[in-house]
Amino acid sequence: VLDAKLDIFDDELVLRQTVANRYQKLLGNIVETPRLVEGATSSWAQYCIKLPKSSSRDHVINHLGALGVQSAFYYPVPMHQQPPYRDFPQSECGLGVTLDLCHRVLALPMHHYLDEAQQQHIATKLQDALSGQ
Repeated sequence: VLDAKLDIFDDELVLRQTVANRYQKLLGNIVETPRLVEGATSSWAQYCIKLPKSSSRDHVINHLGALGVQSAFYYPVPMHQQPPYRDFPQSECGLGVTLDLCHRVLALPMHHYLDEAQQQHIATKLQDALSGQ
C-alpha cells in the first residue's frame, strides 16, 4: 500500500498545497493562518489556525461539529506541563505564549481531496461560529 502511495506522493503534496492556499485566501482575514517561510514546503498533515483571543475554541468546535465540520486540537496540555517535562526549568516569565496557543489553536479538515465548495462551506461555518460568540 505504501509503495503505491509513493507513486502519487508528489501529486498529493501539490494538491495539499492548493488546499492550504485556498484556506489562506478564505480565512486569512478571519483568523491567523499558517505561513511557510520562503522556499519551504509542507505536507500539511494538519491545517491549524489560531483563533482570535476573544473567541472560545469550545464554542467554535461545538458549532462546527453541529454542522458536520470536524475540527480538533491535538495538544491540549502544553509540553512543559506534561509529566516527562514538568520538572524542567522554565523562564521566570513563564511560558505565556505556549499557554495562550494551547487554548486558541484549532485544526480544520485537511486532505488533498478537499474542493473549493467544501472549503467555502468550512470557512462560512467558521465565520458564523466566530460571529455568534
